[in-house]
Amino acid sequence: MARPLDKMERIEARHLLQVLSEQALSVRNAMDPQHGMYTVTDDAWAEQWRALTRDLDFFTGKVMGGA
Repeated sequence: MARPLDKMERIEARHLLQVLSEQALSVRNAMDPQHGMYTVTDDAWAEQWRALTRDLDFFTGKVMGGA
């Protein structure tokens, strides 16, 4: 059965969404508008994505587990 997030869960969810938004913005801004070339490396992007995914999965697990 679904339940509403409590106050601290909402704060944590908002923080994670803000991190996701900032990461998307940084990747978008990494595009050089004149040449269309990425200025970030594949490795850097992949590590940022893995870290964010890990945090989102951890948060989801806590909420789904009722912790």
